[in-house]
Amino acid sequence: MVVVSPRATPSRAISSSDELRSLSPVIRLATGLWSLPSVTKLGMTSEGGIFEVWVFLDREDLAVESVISSLEREYLNATEGSGFDLHVIPLDQVDEDALPPIQIVLER
Repeated sequence: MVVVSPRATPSRAISSSDELRSLSPVIRLATGLWSLPSVTKLGMTSEGGIFEVWVFLDREDLAVESVISSLEREYLNATEGSGFDLHVIPLDQVDEDALPPIQIVLER
């Protein structure tokens, strides 16, 4: 059964298994990051051809930052180096107002 939102506007359908497979690494990255309890927000920016991922932590936690680095490496290995800039922001040490505009995609 396919469920479609009545407000959905078709922009572009995924047309092949290869295209769907190509999305797997970014989905695994996002779900891996979001599974970490101290991650409070995930954001993205793209300026001048540079894609950036912003991971907000409720506080600095080196163990969590190590897991985030592992998730980043897994993504890079799966995409043959299709990179991005990853920013880990501990909110107990950084003023959010000092950051550039970020599109928040997930927030707890």
